[in-house]
Amino acid sequence: MRVDDEFSPAPAWFSGIMAECREAMATAEWRGVPPPPMRWPRETPRRQRKPSIPALVKRAEKAGKKVTSVTTPDGVTIHFDKAEDTEASNPWLDDLRVTKQ
Repeated sequence: MRVDDEFSPAPAWFSGIMAECREAMATAEWRGVPPPPMRWPRETPRRQRKPSIPALVKRAEKAGKKVTSVTTPDGVTIHFDKAEDTEASNPWLDDLRVTKQ
């Protein structure tokens, strides 16, 4: 579907006004004037997002700093330097083995 099919053509008086505007814009005094912007600028600037944890780690490693841990805003600390065995450090698993016997 084309736009011309959906909307009726412009009235004759409007096309006359547009022709007058085109003639006025072709004069010498309007040649150096830039056209108006197509969109209005935003009233409020866009809110910048917080960078993600992987992005921050990449940025720090690119700067030459080794990242060993990251603490998130909710207080969780993620350690990157050492790998721990989850089975050995979980006391709940020891309690389950005792009760199963």
